[in-house]
Amino acid sequence: MNKKAVIDSKPDARKHKNYYHVLNSCMILEIEHGHLNWTMSQLSRLAKLPRSVLYYHYGNDRKELVFEAVRFFGKHLAGFDNDKLRLYSEKKYTDSIALSRKAFLNSPAIVLFYFLHRNSDGEVGDLIRYYEKLLLDKLKLFFPNCSEAEIEALSTIFLGISISPYIKDNNGISNVLKILKLAI
Repeated sequence: MNKKAVIDSKPDARKHKNYYHVLNSCMILEIEHGHLNWTMSQLSRLAKLPRSVLYYHYGNDRKELVFEAVRFFGKHLAGFDNDKLRLYSEKKYTDSIALSRKAFLNSPAIVLFYFLHRNSDGEVGDLIRYYEKLLLDKLKLFFPNCSEAEIEALSTIFLGISISPYIKDNNGISNVLKILKLAI
């Protein structure tokens, strides 16, 4: 597995104003119809974008588009972009989680897709588990005194905060992290 290709998202895709919407639509089709059992025409209709826009920004490879969505999720789950690494090194976990929340709230189907496919066989499941491992490795790096079980608990808490409908803003994230500090 090419690690750089796994982390990087297409630069053109990130610049496109409908990026979140297209990835979310792709994941909805994956969930509703099964892995690659949908067409670019269906994606065009669901995303309410002309096929020409989809082809220009994403090409016509549905599999690559699914992997783009998984890379997007992994980037926000594992947090291995420069902004998130900087925030972690500055111990600004609230800000890092807020970035993940924004991304996941803009593409909620990606979260469901993650849970449906994280244990599946094949390339998609392998890539999702790779991102989970990256997250655990990053947490080990930034929390070196934590045991393996504590690292797994932290990853669960950070993911939960990132996708929870009960947390409305950064104050909510900060409150959860304060409670976590008290519990430790």
